[in-house]
This record gives sequence, C-alpha cells and structure tokens, in this order.
Amino acid sequence: MKPMKPKFLIPFVILVLILFSCRAQKEYYSEKATSHKEIAKIYIKENRYTEALNELELAKSADKCDPEIYNLLGLVYMGKNEYSKAEENLKEAIRLDPNFSEAYNNLGSLQMLQGKYKEAIEYFNKALENPYYVNSFIARTNLGWAYYQLKDKD
Repeated sequence: MKPMKPKFLIPFVILVLILFSCRAQKEYYSEKATSHKEIAKIYIKENRYTEALNELELAKSADKCDPEIYNLLGLVYMGKNEYSKAEENLKEAIRLDPNFSEAYNNLGSLQMLQGKYKEAIEYFNKALENPYYVNSFIARTNLGWAYYQLKDKD
C-alpha cells in the first residue's frame, strides 16, 4: 500500500480546521447574544427600556436569527408605546419560529392594548395550538380577558 501523499493531506487538514473554527465562532456569537439577552431581560423587568434596547441591539448584531431577541424587542417597544415597531419585531420572531407561542401571546397582548380584541383572540388561540407551550395559562388568561372585553364592546 502506497503512503498518502502530503499534497492531499494538507487540503483535508485545512478543511477540518475551517469547519471547527466556524463552529467555535458560531458558539461564541451565540453565547454573546445570550449574555446580552439576559441583561436586557433584567432591564425590561425594571422598565429600563432604553438600556434593554441597547442590549438587544448588541444581541441582534451577534445573532440576527434568534427569534427570542425579536420577541424581547417587541416587549421593549410595547413598553415604550411604539406599537408599530413592537408588532414588526413580534412578527419577525414568529417568522423565524412559527411555533413561538410566547411571541403569539405577546402579539395578542399588543392587540389588546390597542383595543383590537378579535385580533388578540386569534393570536392567543394560535399560542395555545402548541401543546408544548409551558406558560399556556398566561395565554388562556389573556384569551378570557379578551373575550370579556369584546363582550363589553358588542
């Protein structure tokens, strides 16, 4: 058996190194995005929306495809009463993850804030379609409140 020639081995080694470095780089940026998201969540709980927005923009620059970032941006814009931006970000979260029940619930809550109870009901029902939605009780409560408000309007 003839030994493998080094000229074939070198491209193989380079390919392996590139693949592993890309994976490590993706993990680094994912961790970076997660760190910024966690800080943003604290700011959101404290109603410090400007600081939260700054953290989420940093998270988005590290990972543009994370639906949770857009969901959190939606919450920030809801808190700032910038409803069109909130809706845009929540819909982007859903586009990135069509099973993201929390984003559907938040979009329903946004509709309720604007008095759009029929639309809110649709989004709450969509959130509840996911059997793995851990916080489904929140969407159920919101759904009940939307029906109650709708009854008062009719």
